[in-house]
Amino acid sequence: MNKFFKTLSIALSVSIALVSCDKEDELQNLVEQETTAEVIFDTATGIELTDEQNNGLYLTIEYNKETNTSKLISYEEKELDFFPLYSSQ
Repeated sequence: MNKFFKTLSIALSVSIALVSCDKEDELQNLVEQETTAEVIFDTATGIELTDEQNNGLYLTIEYNKETNTSKLISYEEKELDFFPLYSSQ
């Protein structure tokens, strides 16, 4: 039984890592591509941060008002330079 739980936990860890890598690959594929801001933010919110309490994902986006599209220029995970407010909900 103990071996079952160990195998299950390893399988879940690998699955989570693969999903996280897929989301990061999707975000990398959006770099320099014209799309909507909604697509960029939906993809970015699915990325697992290495330290969710202290790090944030910083996006550099260029907006084209003529075509109403956005282009992801770059992204970087780094330590927050502000203190986020969390709600109890």
